[in-house]
Formats: sequence, structure tokens, C-alpha cells
Amino acid sequence: MKPGTILLPRELERPVDTLLRCWRMSSGRRLRIRLSGFRRATCTRSGAIFSIRCFATHHGGPSLGYSLISVREKLKPEYLGVAGPELVAMKKRGVEIQYRVEVPLVAYLGDTTMGEVFDHPDVQTAEVLITECTFFDADHKHKAKVGRHLHVDHFIDAIDRLKNRDIVLIHVSRRTGVRRARGMLRRRIGEERMKTCIF
Repeated sequence: MKPGTILLPRELERPVDTLLRCWRMSSGRRLRIRLSGFRRATCTRSGAIFSIRCFATHHGGPSLGYSLISVREKLKPEYLGVAGPELVAMKKRGVEIQYRVEVPLVAYLGDTTMGEVFDHPDVQTAEVLITECTFFDADHKHKAKVGRHLHVDHFIDAIDRLKNRDIVLIHVSRRTGVRRARGMLRRRIGEERMKTCIF
């Protein structure tokens, strides 16, 4: 396989590189990985048909969420009835006959607490949103605040803004367990909305 690329906050590039060097020395293995640091503000790494966008999340220290974007070229509406050969000729003359469409496929938040990240367009509209929801019990709200993790109350505050086809909830505390957490959420948001939530 070609060397993998790890996307991470730029501030963590050097410490992670040091960790990986220590791992290489202690294991005696050659680990071929390229680190690609992003700034905390929104940034994009573009490819031909996919882009990766990052955005700041709300966890202790530098933390980023990422979205995988499908990049598509669409024919401008004014050229919809034009024959293929004519379109080719127009393109050769330098006429812009297409426009770019970006469709967020997956948004991944990692560890985060409630904040502006839930107002990010990719987070709200990606086909699949992967977010933590660590704490569910009422008396665990303080733990969520201290650890900068998401409590189910915060998730419920955000859910009306989320238009995702699927929301994958990860990082559930073992104090609650997935089965119990699923039941607690179902009681709060109802059966219909629960159809979009996967643990």
C-alpha cells in the first residue's frame, strides 16, 4: 500500500510525528505515514471528485471535525437543450458551460461538546453525520462539561437543525451502555426521529 495520510490540526503535527517516531523505534517497524496539518479554521483539501473540509470542534486543545465532499460538475441550466457537439465546441472556445456542486457525504466530529460546530453547513446537511454522544444520565451532565463531551440534552437541542439521512452516535459511556442509551434517546425524540439515529 502507498503511505497513508493522517489529517490533523497543525498544532498537533509535531507532537504526533514525535509519537510515531517513538513507536517506530520501540517496535522496530517502518511506519510509512504522511502527516497533513490543517489550521483550525475551515480549510479544504481538494481532489478531482472528492474534497475534505475541516472545521473546528469543541474539545480540550486543538480539535477538528472533517467532512468528505463529493465534487460534481453540472451543466448550467441555460445550456440544457444544446446538442453535445455544440457543447464541446463552446468548451473549446473557453465558454464556462458547467458549474461546481459540492455535496457533503459524511461529516465526522470526533470528540466535541456543544457549540458552533453544529451550525456548520456540512454538519447539518451531510448524508451521514458521525458524532459522539457520550453521556445520557441526568447526573452526568457535569462530567460532560468537564470532559468537553456531548450530553444527550445537548444533542436533543441540536437535532432539529440536523437534516442528515443518518446520524451515527459514537463514544457512549460504559456507565450507560449502548442499549440503555438507545432507549433513553428513543423516549426523548420519538420513534420517527429515532429512525435516523444509529448507535
